[in-house]
Order: sequence, then C-alpha cells, then structure tokens
Amino acid sequence: MKEQPSRPEPSHPEPGPPAGSTPAGTRALLDRRVRAARARAAEGEPEAAIPPRPEGERVPSFTQERMWLVERLSDGPALYNVHEVFRLRGPLDVAALGHSLTELVRRHEVLRTAFPEKDGRPVPSVEPARPVDLPVTDLRTEPAERRTRLALDLVHSEILRPFDLAAAPLLRASLLRVDEDEHVLVVVVHHIAVDGWSMPLLWDDLSAMYRSRLEGREHGLPPSRIQYADFAHWQRSRIPATTESARAARMTTPATR
Repeated sequence: MKEQPSRPEPSHPEPGPPAGSTPAGTRALLDRRVRAARARAAEGEPEAAIPPRPEGERVPSFTQERMWLVERLSDGPALYNVHEVFRLRGPLDVAALGHSLTELVRRHEVLRTAFPEKDGRPVPSVEPARPVDLPVTDLRTEPAERRTRLALDLVHSEILRPFDLAAAPLLRASLLRVDEDEHVLVVVVHHIAVDGWSMPLLWDDLSAMYRSRLEGREHGLPPSRIQYADFAHWQRSRIPATTESARAARMTTPATR
C-alpha cells in the first residue's frame, strides 16, 4: 500500500478566483457552520425541513436560471468557472484519485446535472453516474526550468475552458506530473453547480474518499439527506416566480433613459 500524501493545500496561480467571490471572513464563517451542520447530521440530529422533491420534478433554482441565462448571452470567456489548484507532494495513487473523483460526482447530484434548453429555459437533468476522466500530462521530459511555465500555461488554459451546460458532469479534473513525486491537480467546476464556500466541503469528501480507497475500505461519509434539486423545488414553492422573473428581466434588459 502506498503512503498517503498529506491533504493538499489549494493554491491559486494567476488568474485568481473569479470576481465576486465570497469574502474570506464570510466564507470561513459559512464553512464552519456548514461543517457543524454536517457533524450534527452524522450524529443523527435532524436537518432543516426541506422535503425531497416530487418524482420527476425538474426545476432550476432562481440563481441557476439567472446564471444559465447570463452565460448563454455572453460570447466572452467562461464567466462562471470556479477552480482549485492543488500541488501534491509525495507518492500519489492516480487510479485511487480518479476513483475518488468519480465517487464525488456520484455522491453530489448537482455535479452530474445538465441544463439543456427547452422553450428558452434551462431544464435540469440529473445524469447517471459515470467514471470521471482524469487525463495526466507528464512534464518530466521537459527541462526543469520550463516545467513551471508550462504547468502554469496548462492550468490557465484549463481554468478558462468553457463548459457545455447541456452536458454533464459540470466538474472536470486534470493532473500534471511535474516530477517523480510532485503533481499539480486542477479541478474546475461550473458555478451553476457550486459556490465558493461549498467548495471546501467537496475537498473534505474527496480527501476522505481518497484515504479510504488507499486503505481498502468504504469512505463512511453520512448519506446526503437532501440534494440541491430538492432545495430548488422548495425555493420555487416558497418564492413567487413572477418576482424573480421580473428581477431577471431587469438584469438582462438594456437600461433606457
């Protein structure tokens, strides 16, 4: 069994996180609260009463719908790509990492939800769990002085590559082998599936899944009681759609004097 590397720490080579990211202090507070809620759930305490959506219900949240519309109208670079870049030092089991990414997408429905268009609006479609590709680019044959620059160029290219929102999953990963025991892992997720403060929770899951795979056991994470689509249905049932439709119209209509 290979030695497990320490939990990777994220780094953000240029370009940095997308504009409008949650401030660090707020993100840390939300992170603590969500982690505490997850711990309570693991101990059997009840969660907030958001009921499961009805069978066959397919509605986006208001935020997802606005994000889908803005991206559809934009012809520029990927506006809503969220990324993390990890520098991994020490032995790495690439097969175990690939398996863990697949399990992560299996666990979180929103990561494997596509948003095809119907009658001018997005219609969420949860796709079956499939293996997540983890392409590996080996830079060891390049001169040492060129590797960092090449790695940065590849990272930037991957961060800026747009997603097709009509196809799932909305998470992709790639691995750069910089040296024998040094790798760079790039994970890009579309903002329609995650937000800034929920990303650390994904890395917690990924880390637990990777460790358990190395040790030949199940990850033991508590089952998710609700999925994001349950929240989207709950939100739609509580907030009048006309209010959000008017707000979206104001956002996308050119101002007039």
